[in-house]
Amino acid sequence: MEEHYTPGVHIEHVLTEPKREFRTGAPVFLGLIRQEDLALHNSLQDVDDEKFIVRPIPGFPGMFVARKKGYLQLPERPRDPRSDSLMAVPQSYLQAARPYRAPSERNLESIHASAGAAGQPDSGAEEAVGKTLSFSLKPQRFTVWPQFEATYGSISHAGFLTYAVRGFFENRGALCYVQLIQYSGDKRRAIIAGLETLAISSDYDLVCVPDIMWGVDLADAGAVSFVGEMQRAVIQHCQRLGDRFAILDSAPAANTDDVIRQWRELGGEAAALYYPWLRVDQGPTTTGGYIPPSGHVAGVYARTDATIGVYKAPANETMEGARDLAVAVTDDQQAELNPQGVNCIRAFPRRGIRIWGARTLSSSVAWRYINVRRIFITAARWIERNMMDVVFEPNTPDLWPRIERDLTYYFSDLLQQGALAGSSAQEAFYVKCDAETNPPELRDLGMVVTEIGLAPAAPAEFIVVRIMHGLTGARIIGPS
Repeated sequence: MEEHYTPGVHIEHVLTEPKREFRTGAPVFLGLIRQEDLALHNSLQDVDDEKFIVRPIPGFPGMFVARKKGYLQLPERPRDPRSDSLMAVPQSYLQAARPYRAPSERNLESIHASAGAAGQPDSGAEEAVGKTLSFSLKPQRFTVWPQFEATYGSISHAGFLTYAVRGFFENRGALCYVQLIQYSGDKRRAIIAGLETLAISSDYDLVCVPDIMWGVDLADAGAVSFVGEMQRAVIQHCQRLGDRFAILDSAPAANTDDVIRQWRELGGEAAALYYPWLRVDQGPTTTGGYIPPSGHVAGVYARTDATIGVYKAPANETMEGARDLAVAVTDDQQAELNPQGVNCIRAFPRRGIRIWGARTLSSSVAWRYINVRRIFITAARWIERNMMDVVFEPNTPDLWPRIERDLTYYFSDLLQQGALAGSSAQEAFYVKCDAETNPPELRDLGMVVTEIGLAPAAPAEFIVVRIMHGLTGARIIGPS
């Protein structure tokens, strides 16, 4: 037995990496700001830390990720006094080994003023280089409204981003990510560049781009096609990655005919369209206080996921923070729009403003409902997060029962939560990973193919898809 200085006492230090968080209802907001607007903002700032700096996006000349300078270089988090105890167990090697540096008085004032906005663990802070600061292209993480307001609230005059994130937190959203893109020239190209920066992380499962609608005028010829092109790029981004869902906004000042024209420009199972716009307190004067609804809708998604689960349709839910609607949708208009896949937001006497639709943009019956599609998206994300150990494993009959066992356990848990229909596992789902789903030609490509069939609680029909798991992650193929 190993000797210790104190007889009978053995202290074991365990070094572990923090467990990677798996959440649903976590949106990423992609904001857009013109180069001249950001330059004007910076010229009006007396405090250098309140100015924004930018970093170019590789492969997209003239497109930049923007960050407020004061929230990039931060003091180290003070050491927890308990860590000096012999009984303390460090949460990770990096946390235990990082030297303590006393924060400067100026930096402490900055943190207090921002309600902690600068202290995010993944805000992309790196060491200063010359007079500017380098930073990661990953979106910034926010958990409370004051964090975001201190970071981006000063540019509310230049887009809908601030109002959308505020609506998210007003509806009890708990976690979101934000990426701000400075652009010059074509806004469509800025959308594509921004989406490329979102592909580097899988921490979020919802995508909102309210600034697509900034400056759009339906009176302009081609405005609907212009909006449709940008929104199609968002849909294609979500469907290509397979781990996220797009919440899309109707065009400003749209009537029923306008939103149907917009709907015809779109399509796909990984997106939903919401109509009409909302009036909010202290909204932008240029639109009469009205804003696109995607931020508020994302908050309803997050609230529903947290209180019930991803399998609950985010509909017939009260929308907080909305004071009025741009259009009072009637029953007749609802009957016309709902079958098309346009989700209406309606005001009901004594019941408030509510989301009154839960349909995707897909023409497929299998993917008609938002909650059904999100169940499969969540399953694919879970597989990618929890079954990475099968990557590089020999694709042999020894591997297949192991995959079936892990997935059976996961879907059995979904059944217990009420996400699936049926009284038994045999009625609710099946998992198949064998020689039939993994022929030699697929094994040679480094793919493990698992066929799963799920009966979501609504519409209670079996939907069969294939999950292809390879070096690039898990992808949904189907339904069949």
